[in-house]
Amino acid sequence: MSGRTPQERSWVEIQWRKLRNPPPPVLRAVLGNLAIAAVGGLLLFIYATLNPTADLAPLVVLFILVVIVAGLLASALGRRFSPAGALKMGEE
Repeated sequence: MSGRTPQERSWVEIQWRKLRNPPPPVLRAVLGNLAIAAVGGLLLFIYATLNPTADLAPLVVLFILVVIVAGLLASALGRRFSPAGALKMGEE
């Protein structure tokens, strides 16, 4: 050890490092949400185009719930079955 104190980073630099190196559970949840949102949004768009008089409000609520649950499942299942996640589960 050289005895130097580490350089203090700015808030922007810290956030940029977090963005470049996200934790795997966060990355899985975000990508899971993004994939489900893209597919669901496309399906809602197609349905609205084919049936312009349809009431989309219940479908939009269902769509939002599915995206949230998909992110939760992607995060939870990934944590439970990955080797790193298995170690963390035993420590809690």
